[in-house]
Amino acid sequence: MEQVFSDAYFTIGASSAESSLDGFLADRNPRSVVRVPNDTVRSIYACIDIDDFHKDVELSRLNTRGWVLQERALSRRTIFFTSTQVYWECGAGIHCETLTRLENSRTALLGDANFPAYAGRYYKDGRQLLIQDLYERYSGLAFTKPADRSVAILGLQKRLSRAFKTNAAHGLFDVYFARGLLWKRGGWQPMNRIDQPLGRQVPSWSSLSKEGLIRYMDSETELRFKETQWAIDDFTNPFAGVEGSVHEYDMVYFLGRARRLLLSRIDMLLYITFDVHQEFEVDNLRCVVIGKDKFVEGQGSPKIHVLVIHQSRNPVGDLIWERVGVASLNSIAVHKDGMWVKVY
Repeated sequence: MEQVFSDAYFTIGASSAESSLDGFLADRNPRSVVRVPNDTVRSIYACIDIDDFHKDVELSRLNTRGWVLQERALSRRTIFFTSTQVYWECGAGIHCETLTRLENSRTALLGDANFPAYAGRYYKDGRQLLIQDLYERYSGLAFTKPADRSVAILGLQKRLSRAFKTNAAHGLFDVYFARGLLWKRGGWQPMNRIDQPLGRQVPSWSSLSKEGLIRYMDSETELRFKETQWAIDDFTNPFAGVEGSVHEYDMVYFLGRARRLLLSRIDMLLYITFDVHQEFEVDNLRCVVIGKDKFVEGQGSPKIHVLVIHQSRNPVGDLIWERVGVASLNSIAVHKDGMWVKVY
C-alpha cells in the first residue's frame, strides 16, 4: 500500500461522491457573477468566494473513511473533484480552480509530495506535534470493520519511522514513546475496546486498540514539552535495546511502576479522563507516572502526568494490567511506593 500511491504520478479523489456507486463528474451549479460599476476602462466582476478546501474535501463523505487518509498522504499529487470546484494538492500547496493558492501547516503534512519531508523541517517538538495531529485526525475517521483501525495507518507509520530514523509500533514511536502514551478520550462517547482478529494483539495503551476520537494532552495547558521531565525510572520503553526494525505485534506490553492513587471518589471522577464510562473503585486503580512538570517559581505545585491502569483478565483468564485512562495530578495524589507490573 505504501508504494502503490507514492509511485503513482497523481491520484484522483472523488470527493463529490456520496458512495462507491456515484460518479464524480456531475454538473455543478453555475456561479452568479455581477459587474461592479467603476470609472476606469476595465470592468470589475465579483462573485461568491467558493474556496473552502476543508469543507469540500476534508469533510466530504469519502474523506471521513479511515483508509483514505493514508491514500492522501502517500500520494504525490491529488486532484480532488468536489461539488463546487476542482482542487489540486501537491508539495507546493493547494491550488483552486479559482486560481487561488491555499497553505496550512496542518494540511501540508498530508499534501507533501515526499511524505513526510515537510515534517522533517521542524525541530523535535514540532515533529511530534505533527504526528499527534495526524493520529488525532485519523482517530475521528470511520471504518466498516473497526479492527482495520490498527492496520489502515501502517503505511504512514512505516514511512514516518523510516524518515525519523526510529522504530514504531501501534501508533507510538520510540523517540516519542512517553509523549505518545498520554492521549485521552476526545469526546463524550466511550472508547470501547476493539475485538481484534485471531493472532493480532494491540495493547490497551495504544489509541489504535479502541474506537473513538482521541486528543493528546494539551501542550498549552496540560503538558508543556520544555517544562516536562519524563519519568524514565517509572517505566521502561519497550523499544529500548531493540536493534533493527520491530515486528508490529511483538510490542504488546511495557513495564511500569504501579502506584496507588490517593484520591477521593469525587476527585477521581474530576481529574481522571477514563476511556470508557465504567464504574471504578479508587482502591482498584493504580497509575504509572509518565512525566513530571519541572518546578517553575510562581507557577504553583508541579503536576505529574500518569497513565491510569486497572487489573482485568485476558481471553485465557490470566490477570493482567491494562490502561483505563490518563490524568494530570498533584504529586501528593500519588503514593511514593509502587510495584513493577506489565501493562498490556
